[in-house]
Amino acid sequence: LLEVGLPMLSAITISHCFLPPHPGPVAIANIFHANIGLVFVYGIIISIPTLLVTGPLFYKLVKKAGVNTEIPSGLKVGKVFEENELPGFLISFFTALVPVTIIIASLVVEAAFPKDSLIVTVFKFIGTTDMALLIALLVSMYSFGFAQGKNIKELMLSAEQSIKSIAMIILVIGGGGAFKQVIIDSGVGQYVASLMVGMPLSPYIVAWVITAVIRVAIGSSTVTLFTAAGLLLPLLSQPGVNPELMVIALACGSVFFDPPTDAAFWMVKEYFNFTLPQMFVIWGGLTSLIAIMGLIGVITLSFFI
Repeated sequence: LLEVGLPMLSAITISHCFLPPHPGPVAIANIFHANIGLVFVYGIIISIPTLLVTGPLFYKLVKKAGVNTEIPSGLKVGKVFEENELPGFLISFFTALVPVTIIIASLVVEAAFPKDSLIVTVFKFIGTTDMALLIALLVSMYSFGFAQGKNIKELMLSAEQSIKSIAMIILVIGGGGAFKQVIIDSGVGQYVASLMVGMPLSPYIVAWVITAVIRVAIGSSTVTLFTAAGLLLPLLSQPGVNPELMVIALACGSVFFDPPTDAAFWMVKEYFNFTLPQMFVIWGGLTSLIAIMGLIGVITLSFFI
């Protein structure tokens, strides 16, 4: 599970940091008036070495430490499938890309057509996360269900069993999200960040540190980005500060040491059957390493840009 899961988590977190069209970097790029294409290019450059270190190399460290987990019983099927019972590679690949394709198509349509046109309105609706996932679910019901010879009764039974297996996970995630909102409404993150704005360091390091502190305080990386962006916007007026690199610096800080106040913390814990100490060491270590590698990449690029 960890051999596949940890590199996957690393790739997802890195795309969250460095690569538009993820909503976080896109929104901050707009606030900082950064070129979204350059953010993507710089993000690709930084993400390659980061992925190599935090993916397979990090897994080897975890494996060497003797950590191993089992897939939760409700998320696996104790059956060996015959080749003819499995969907083909291409249909599986394209089905998995459906939500991403819809969201990217929505962004392209919004950029290519007038904002008040009907096609933009339609794609804005289907391009939301919830609608994209719902459409992907319907597509998967066909490609993995009806196309494999299953009837509606079998599909509904499968859906019912899936809901039963993830019900507790959803409850835990919801609890983590509620706790996060309490922290946000209390203003802890903004108060701590305001104490650190005058630090005598590189603007990129200051931005990263403040964003990381807010992240640990309130949990949600997206909320962290928006909170930090408002506080750090004045840093762009300093000479030599590149807005595209500043976007990536904030995005890296926003994933530093995922705390229990983030719903994703509990999602990873439940899906990977980690104990709390394992979560702090493995998941916290992975997200912190990604954040640090990203900052190193930003500082390195700043010498050439």
